[in-house]
Amino acid sequence: MASRLPGMRSNGNRHSSSYSIVDETDCIRWIIRSLHIFSPSNPMSFAGPYTFTAPERWAIERSSFPPPFAPDVALTGVEEIRFMPGWGSAGAPDYWSLAYMFWLDAGQKVDAAVLKENIRRYYDGLIVNGGGGGPRNIPKDKLIPTKVGIQQVKPEPGDTGTWTGTVDMLDYMAMRPMRLYFTAHVRPCDDRQHFPLFLELSPRPFEDPIWLQLKQPKENFVCLPE
Repeated sequence: MASRLPGMRSNGNRHSSSYSIVDETDCIRWIIRSLHIFSPSNPMSFAGPYTFTAPERWAIERSSFPPPFAPDVALTGVEEIRFMPGWGSAGAPDYWSLAYMFWLDAGQKVDAAVLKENIRRYYDGLIVNGGGGGPRNIPKDKLIPTKVGIQQVKPEPGDTGTWTGTVDMLDYMAMRPMRLYFTAHVRPCDDRQHFPLFLELSPRPFEDPIWLQLKQPKENFVCLPE
């Protein structure tokens, strides 16, 4: 990193024996980016060794994983979420449709049983505890148990493992039961400390064209060299 104004004294005069130091804020930002350090207090500053882009108008969210609202989730890493534009709009064709990428710490087992339990824990926490705004205070007569069904299927191109399933849960925005369909994927990445797990969900059945859009972030994912 280059120094700021080398050869310049504090009064603005140039002198051959004067030195300047790097800008402290810029230096810290450079270190955070270069070492891929995740800061829970500023998650959007995280620059992972990958790209996970989304189409225009999709919303982006990033947090540590497990998230605060679901502390009993057993998997650990960084959570990236890409929301389709109509995710929160009742009646929109892409209502409740979103894509995740979990940048998981290496050495963790991912199979049907692990996915089933952790997806259930995640959505149980999201429904009851909220995604950041505090408990939702949902009336007891509205709460229903979250149920996850899952099966391993033939790996999609580029996957080392692919699963499909359903999440039956409370739609806390509409206060009624809802079924989400999902696909989960593990893909290889040239990173010895992490690996990506992808998850796409929608109330639309798998034959709906929306799934071509939901898979775009995963297909555009690039694992960058260290």
